[in-house]
Order: sequence, then C-alpha cells, then structure tokens
Amino acid sequence: GFAVGVEHFNRDPSKGFEYLQSVQLLPKPLTASSVGAFLRHTPGLDKTILGEYLGEPDEFNVDVLKAFIKLFDVKELSLDLALRMFT
Repeated sequence: GFAVGVEHFNRDPSKGFEYLQSVQLLPKPLTASSVGAFLRHTPGLDKTILGEYLGEPDEFNVDVLKAFIKLFDVKELSLDLALRMFT
C-alpha cells in the first residue's frame, strides 16, 4: 500500500496520489488535509520532490502546504529548533 505509493510519489507526485486513491488510502477527491497528513507522516518521501510539490503556486498545493505546516507543533521551540523540524 503506502510503500508502493511512496515509490510512485517519489517519481511523480500525481501518480503517487492516483495510486493511493486507487487502493483507498487517500480519498477521492483529494483534500488538502489528507495530502498534508500523508506528506507529514509517511516515511521515505524524497525531500526534494516533497519540497517541489509544496512549493507549487497552484491553489491546492498552497492549501496542502498550510495543512502540512499545521501538523507541526513548534510552540515551545526556539526558532532554530522549529526550523530544523522542516529539514
């Protein structure tokens, strides 16, 4: 399931999402919160591909970025430690 989806995502994010939807691990249609949670909690994602996906100016990608960032708890951290959570 997820391992195959990760492989697909690392080659082409849209193909990865299509696969994950086909095996019912992500909803149809995709939601920003479901994609954000997948990106935040799934090990093995290529960080470069992840960054490129989150950096797309498309409205949905921006919504995913917002959902992704909300999943990090940085309230009690110094700025440098908080920023390190994203690398």
